[in-house]
Amino acid sequence: KNLPLVIPAVEKAGGKMAGAPCGLYYKWDTEKSMTEMLAACAFTGNVKAPAGMEVVELPAAKSLTINYMGGYNGVGSAHMAMDEYIQANKLEQLTPVIEEYITDPGAEPDSTKWLTKIVYFVK
Repeated sequence: KNLPLVIPAVEKAGGKMAGAPCGLYYKWDTEKSMTEMLAACAFTGNVKAPAGMEVVELPAAKSLTINYMGGYNGVGSAHMAMDEYIQANKLEQLTPVIEEYITDPGAEPDSTKWLTKIVYFVK
């Protein structure tokens, strides 16, 4: 419900969207199937955070990316595959995990054509 509010607020504050809308995921509770996340978008310009929002700067870091095709209900399989890769290669996962929603479901009704770019920061 918050993602549609972010883009107009950033534009009203003088920023210009520089990428697709995304979610920044900080925690995942497996038992409760709940997450702590921020609805976000990358932007250009010097933007003061609108009321009720914050500007989050992510430092440059090594990352791994999965381009997931399909509906959002299946995105968990991509995250599980990434977790397995990180463990198998003895990498340390950093936060946040980013899901960048490349395909607009309002413009493409066929969920098999939706692209979600999933980024894990590691060291």
